[in-house]
Amino acid sequence: MKQQEKAIKEIIQKYGETINLKSSPYLIAEIIRNYGSFFGNVAEGDSGPVPGSHGTPPPPPPPPGPQSNPFHQTFTEIQAQLTKLSGEMQKLHTKIDTFKK
Repeated sequence: MKQQEKAIKEIIQKYGETINLKSSPYLIAEIIRNYGSFFGNVAEGDSGPVPGSHGTPPPPPPPPGPQSNPFHQTFTEIQAQLTKLSGEMQKLHTKIDTFKK
């Protein structure tokens, strides 16, 4: 029990009181590998080490596509409306020029 309490204190000291797995998803794997033996038998899978568990962070995820950005969708809709409006204005200018002749 003392070893577990010591491990918990070390984890808190090293990684902080709150772990954000969204920003550091492989951190939990690193903690399990480093401290799992204090809490029970941890078996290692056949797939090899988890990316980021040996000091090398995994590659960052690709940036989200423009379709996932609601502002992009709004911009695209506004751009389409402006193009349509521009066409309508061109038709009006053509009619005005016809009447001027």
